[in-house]
Amino acid sequence: MEDLVETLGWLGLVALLAAFTLSSLGRWSATSRASNLLNLIGAIGISIQAFAHGAYPPFTLNVFWAIVAVISLLRHRPSTSRERDGDGVDGAERA
Repeated sequence: MEDLVETLGWLGLVALLAAFTLSSLGRWSATSRASNLLNLIGAIGISIQAFAHGAYPPFTLNVFWAIVAVISLLRHRPSTSRERDGDGVDGAERA
């Protein structure tokens, strides 16, 4: 079990570093789905590892990080054609 916890922590670290690097270098938008998914996955992995070791400050930081990632994913989810049109009427209904 300890090996699994350590692996999750390292995978979380890699995911967070990848998201940060790709966003900082302009390869991804900080609000992109991919960036937020990597942030979420990374934060969960590190949270599990930190909690297992009783490291509560990094646990708390990463729980907050995961919550922010979820909020961003919800705010920036792909819109449907009805939402994009802004009037709630499908193009077929307008014709």
